[in-house]
Amino acid sequence: MQRDETKIDRRTLGKLVGSASIAGIAGCSGSSDPGTSEPSDPTQTTEPQRTTADPSQLTQGGELGFFQSEIAPSLDPHFTRGFGTLEMVIGYDQLFTYDQDLEWRHDLATDINIPDDTTYVFPLREGVTFHDGSEWNAEVAKWNFDRMRSDYSDVSLGGIDEVEASGDMELTIHLEEPFAPFLDDLNSIAYFVSRAALEGEDDSWMQKNPVGTGPFVFDSWNTQDNVLTFVANDDYWRTDDQGNQLPYLDSWQFRAVPEPSTMVQAYQDEGNYLHSIPADSLDSLRESSDHEVANSLGKSNTIDFFAMNTDEEPFDDPLVREAVYYAIDNEAIRGFTSALQDLTGPLPDANWGSNNELEPEYDPERARSLLEEAGRPDGFDFTVKVWNSQPWRRQVTTVAQDQLSQVGINAEIEVLEVATVLEHVNNGNFQMYNGHWGGGGALDPYGNLNIMFHSEGTYNTMTNYTDPEIDRLLDEAVVTPDREERAEKYKQVEELIFNAHPMVWYGAAKIYVSHFDEVNGVVPVSPTGYFPTPSTVWIDQDE
Repeated sequence: MQRDETKIDRRTLGKLVGSASIAGIAGCSGSSDPGTSEPSDPTQTTEPQRTTADPSQLTQGGELGFFQSEIAPSLDPHFTRGFGTLEMVIGYDQLFTYDQDLEWRHDLATDINIPDDTTYVFPLREGVTFHDGSEWNAEVAKWNFDRMRSDYSDVSLGGIDEVEASGDMELTIHLEEPFAPFLDDLNSIAYFVSRAALEGEDDSWMQKNPVGTGPFVFDSWNTQDNVLTFVANDDYWRTDDQGNQLPYLDSWQFRAVPEPSTMVQAYQDEGNYLHSIPADSLDSLRESSDHEVANSLGKSNTIDFFAMNTDEEPFDDPLVREAVYYAIDNEAIRGFTSALQDLTGPLPDANWGSNNELEPEYDPERARSLLEEAGRPDGFDFTVKVWNSQPWRRQVTTVAQDQLSQVGINAEIEVLEVATVLEHVNNGNFQMYNGHWGGGGALDPYGNLNIMFHSEGTYNTMTNYTDPEIDRLLDEAVVTPDREERAEKYKQVEELIFNAHPMVWYGAAKIYVSHFDEVNGVVPVSPTGYFPTPSTVWIDQDE
């Protein structure tokens, strides 16, 4: 694999910014036993539906008014245009997703069988129909994979040698070579659209007319007023663990209001759910007795960091990078904003591959000693780039700037548009930048470690740091099917990366949502974060 030297496109931008990741996309890689048992009732979920109120009081019906800053221009999950928002997937299902314990839950597939390290066999759920009444089967599933791998699609689904309908209701996927994160990769991308609906139409038709098997059916899209409406799929195949038909809601209406203060006011006047609360409205909504505020980060691989370009002076010197590491007090940085939760290294603690023995250290005296050892006793000057779309990110950078100045390191802050910062990073035009990574839409450690720290990783450009030992361990982990064995290799990799200090990991950016008290089933959010599960959100009709 060659390093990707192309300029960052809109799709890549979405992965890097990460604040609008798709609900339910991505998961943990399959272990040697990814799960073979089927629920006693194949239409039931395999986990209890937890809510913020007594489930015995659950009522069905009602409309959710979901306010956000924008609506994705395409509702075709095979052509994303760089977006990854809830409205893109609310009408679709996947082969499998995760429960809250990060174990596989079967959806359109009823099992996952792995007869060898390059073959995946999926028995498919019978009796499922698309919203247009057409049948879900292996031929339709294969057609969807062919479409995802076509020139039309902008999703990245590589490494597949062949997809075959190995039976009327059995799908088999053959890989070119062993790839342990394949299930995670598949779960972060593969949604299924109706082949029959596209007969006689161009592929682009699905961008404005989504047809899937999911819990909600596309109803209307008023592009002038930025209002998108889905209604309940009365023929949805899934029920909850009490036998109640899913989804609970009658309809789900997305409302886009770009201006933050106007969006908050519109939510309070006309809606009941606000996605991604603007920072200056967070405190007032928290204090209101009518609203509940929740962090929707979930168990995603979201990380935020100061990344150093190890190809450029002064950060090509490991002693300098180490000095920067000891000069920055991560705990103090997090104390200046409510936007961050704890983070130590390149994987959050919740990840199954995380090395929880790593501990951050703040030691300015040691930083001064390292600078002297590096031949820079008087420190040095450099520029750190930060994007302008998140005020707290500039604040965090200013705090780090002050901390670095205490040991003689002078940082000039350059504030730029998001796209400009990412283009500079992709082209190696930076010394340090304040960055974010949302895991690449995945929960497997591969999404953070291989992609950013393998010498041939797609976004190794974030630091340009390479180490043959890291490459070796990552290459071994990719072909190791057993999760525990993989986890040990990833823990070694993390320690090597941590001790090389190509980044200073200061936190994981939270995304807050607000909803009126009448709305239930919002927490817990999908393990991948950002959004609740649409089919199990419900509204108390008495409030």
